[in-house]
Amino acid sequence: MTEKNLKPTTVADYLKKHSKITLFTLPSGAVFEIKKISPEFYIENEGSVVDGIDDITDKEERKKIIQEKLKTKYDNMSIEEKREFQKKQMILYKKLVIQAVVNPAVSFEVEEGKLHIDDIVVTEDFYPLVKAISDFSGGEELKPFRSEPESSNT
Repeated sequence: MTEKNLKPTTVADYLKKHSKITLFTLPSGAVFEIKKISPEFYIENEGSVVDGIDDITDKEERKKIIQEKLKTKYDNMSIEEKREFQKKQMILYKKLVIQAVVNPAVSFEVEEGKLHIDDIVVTEDFYPLVKAISDFSGGEELKPFRSEPESSNT
């Protein structure tokens, strides 16, 4: 059914409403410009999170099953496996920050005019920045593409 007064949305209007870039103020007061990260980033950097969920289409059921499987997997890890998992998570978080922060530029390498990723990691800004990027990029919708279990007590 079509209505006479409806007009298609312009590209500019759509992009304005669905901005891919935003500003975020960190706990230190620094303001970073961040961009959205697609689910492909998590897939490329994490691989398949859990098996046996491809046929589950209900979003809430899928989320619940993923969380249960990840929690079980994490709870059954040895201390050494948990440490290895946490190292991989830190690498993922660093890659995420480097990929998503537009300004100021962030790098794995020491470069003129760029922040080194470890300069951020050692501050109170790092985890809030990771969370801001995640939330801006889709938050809960992207959780199935991440491998962070609900409980991570070691």
